[in-house]
Amino acid sequence: MSGRIVKLLVLLLIAAAVSYVFYLNPGPVEVTYRPGVSWRLPLALVLIATFFVGVLLTALFAFAIGIKLQFATWRVNRRAQQTKDHHDLIGEARAELALGNFGAARALFQKVIQRDADDLEARVLLAESYRREGEDRAALRILEEARMEQRQNPELLLLASDLNEKLGNPTAAHDNAALVYKVAPRNPMVLARLVHTCGQLGRFDEAVSYQEQLVKLLSGDPYQHAQEHLAGLKLRRALAAPTESAETLRATLNDILKQHRDFVPALAELAAMECDALHFEEATKFWLRAFEASKNPLYLERIASMWIHADEPSRAVATVRNTLHPRGAKAPLSAAGQIFFVNLLLHLEMIDEARKEFERLKAIPLADEELRAAFALVKARILEREGRVDEA
Repeated sequence: MSGRIVKLLVLLLIAAAVSYVFYLNPGPVEVTYRPGVSWRLPLALVLIATFFVGVLLTALFAFAIGIKLQFATWRVNRRAQQTKDHHDLIGEARAELALGNFGAARALFQKVIQRDADDLEARVLLAESYRREGEDRAALRILEEARMEQRQNPELLLLASDLNEKLGNPTAAHDNAALVYKVAPRNPMVLARLVHTCGQLGRFDEAVSYQEQLVKLLSGDPYQHAQEHLAGLKLRRALAAPTESAETLRATLNDILKQHRDFVPALAELAAMECDALHFEEATKFWLRAFEASKNPLYLERIASMWIHADEPSRAVATVRNTLHPRGAKAPLSAAGQIFFVNLLLHLEMIDEARKEFERLKAIPLADEELRAAFALVKARILEREGRVDEA
């Protein structure tokens, strides 16, 4: 009842307002709506008509905005639902992939791709389903199809590089990585990949160049490892050069050692060259430096073998002893080196000396299983020489 009264009051108020306007504006006015055509109307009617037309247009405009907002809201909700359905489908497919149901996973990934051809994640995971089943060529084909639409995508390029390398195609692997390099020239992972592929292809100049760029981006332990790798690449480049003479190679190796002091492979290579040239003193110096840097008894073995072949076994023994037992040292500097020394003395039939050096060896803790096995073999050899065959 109260609602009807309010409506009636509003109508009465509007009627009163209209009447009041007519009362205040009784005179006519001429309204021209095109050349030569005009109407004579009461001013009050013109004012009231103009007001209500404005109200009507405003209402229509507000209605149109409301419809547009409702449509935009519907579109947003629809997209949100599609996105949710999309992620749910991806999640279901990933679950099948994790369980090893590759066929079911592939069917779901294909369904996702049919709905959204630009979905990179689905294509990568589809390729992964083939890769995990050992079908590397099929996986590579999926990635190449995806790359037709996204040519510069780093993820696709790096995955393709991995698969090409696995399939024995280092050239394609390098080309894929080179495309990523154009997009991310200062990325350490990309540079490392290019160094690796260039090394496989024997393109050592490029490998050295990329490794030098990589070194500039690193610090700490990774920097040290990268420097060693750079030295190794320079060495491989020098050894692979077909036209280098012995003197040129020697000079190149010395240059490497100036930049990468105590780089063991370069020292060993120089030692071998000096040995071949019958420069035994120089060869000994380089092999000793290699041993001191690496503690690898292989280089002591090379020294001993060289002097024994030169009919100077005493020089072999003295060099190894002085290296392992520098003046003032209470124990040998290297357990592996000491084991080699005992074996060398046994080989030269210096049994008493071998026993003495074996006693020194007992004082060294052997934490490594390989060293303990070598220790047992040396002990067995000494027991055998002493005639204690059953113990040996």
